[in-house]
Amino acid sequence: MHVSFLLYFLASACIGYFMGSIPYGLLLTRFNGVHGLQEKGSGNIGATNVYRIAGRKLGFLTLALDYLKGLLTVLLCLYLDLDIYVAGICCVLGHIFPVWLKFKGGKGVASYMGVITAWGFFPGLLATFIWLGILVVTRISSLASLSCVVSSLFFLGLWTEGPAVFFAMALAFIIFFKHTGNIKRLIIGKEK
Repeated sequence: MHVSFLLYFLASACIGYFMGSIPYGLLLTRFNGVHGLQEKGSGNIGATNVYRIAGRKLGFLTLALDYLKGLLTVLLCLYLDLDIYVAGICCVLGHIFPVWLKFKGGKGVASYMGVITAWGFFPGLLATFIWLGILVVTRISSLASLSCVVSSLFFLGLWTEGPAVFFAMALAFIIFFKHTGNIKRLIIGKEK
């Protein structure tokens, strides 16, 4: 019983981490002849840095793929009757700390939003609209991302039951930590 219980969580974690650690931004830029993504801009492999380095098309494609890997990870584990919370957390951690890239990945927001949308459709949808609205108005990606993460916690608390909001809070803490430099620049008014 204990072994099967352990394997249940281990399978959930492995699927989540593997799917999350696929570096779509890096793969897309290399496939399109743009090299050195991790040495340019912010050095991240996420959509914002891809957008700045390789253009709008690849930036939005990276955003969509990173979002989908979060969403599909949870849905796959739901279909396989595995733990969707462990899988979701490990997916975001895989994106932020991919073993193939010496644990230097993206900041996890798009994958986080995919996971949140799978945990609760309306919370994910509303938080995505907030991200889009703030991005359009301010043109500041980090402000839109952080606002989206905070609002997702509020909406999860309103619309979902169970542990989703607590797991989301743990991920939000990690995402905010990864945005420490952005937050400092936002406070002093020097964020791009």
